[in-house]
Parts: sequence; C-alpha cells; structure tokens
Amino acid sequence: MQDLFNHHGHGYDRLTRTAFGRLHARVLDDAAVAAPVNGVVLDVGAGPGRVAVALARRRPDLTVYAVDISPSMVEQARQRATAAGVADRVHVSRADVADLPLADASVDLAVSSVSFHHWADVPAAVRELRRVIRPTGYVWIYDGRIAPWARLAQATAAPVPRTRAGWAFVRAQPSLALVPL
Repeated sequence: MQDLFNHHGHGYDRLTRTAFGRLHARVLDDAAVAAPVNGVVLDVGAGPGRVAVALARRRPDLTVYAVDISPSMVEQARQRATAAGVADRVHVSRADVADLPLADASVDLAVSSVSFHHWADVPAAVRELRRVIRPTGYVWIYDGRIAPWARLAQATAAPVPRTRAGWAFVRAQPSLALVPL
C-alpha cells in the first residue's frame, strides 16, 4: 500500500479534499466534541494531515498525533501543520497502525478516516490501538460501508457497532476490552 501513495501526496491531497471533504468534516466535528479538555488524539492513516491540523486549530488545548505509512503523506502533513502554525501540537510520524510510536495508555481518542480498508494486519492493528488507548478512551474508524468490517469484528472478538457517517461511509466503534495486550 505504501508504494501506491509514496509519490502522489499532492494529487492525493487534492483528491481527498473533493472526495472525502464531507466525511473529514464529520470526523473533525465528532472528534472536536468528544476529545476531553487537554486531551490527546491520534489520527491513524492521516494522509496529508487535513483532519489532524484542522482539529488542532479548532481545539488549541489538544495534542494531536498523526501517523501514516507513506513518506509523501507524512511530508505533506508536516508542511500543512507548519503552515497552519500548529506544528508544536501536531506530531506527525511515519508509522504503521500495527506498530505505533506512542506510549501505552497515552491516547484519549483515536480516529481513522478511509484507511482501515488498507490495514494489512487487522489483528495487530487492533492490539496496537488497544495498547495506546486509555481505559476511558475511544477508537472511531470511519470507512466505506463495504470496508472489511468482518475482519475488524473478528480481530476484536465482538460485534462492531456502526453508524452512518454520510451516504457511503460509516463510523465503527470497536470494543477493545476483549483484545489481549
């Protein structure tokens, strides 16, 4: 997957602004309301950093971590955070969701928008999210209605509640309580 996005950061940024603009606005609105004061939010598969930077601008009290597997996307996200003046609160890293560069129980809310269907190892990703999320935290995964949701349910050993997040998208909130660390 990484190779697909490596050299297309600018083009992908333009495409997502159009194709996923409404979904990103929904993710932003949801996260801005749900994140606790002075909280920590993780954006998994952050792409060019559109959601992470917008969230940091809307909620100056938050610390936002944005991870993506593509070096091109990471560079785009860093440039966007610097241009927006939030690089001190938006920490962008190249990382796979199955190997997150964060401490145990350090995240209040993890969001992922339209990257879940690319996750190569869903059980490993779920274990990592379980590791970094605080006991009171949430994981919200936004993706297409036809994303491989059964793989997520299997990895969490529980049904995954989903709600509509637009005409073609849903928001899933997996329970990580049963997932071993």
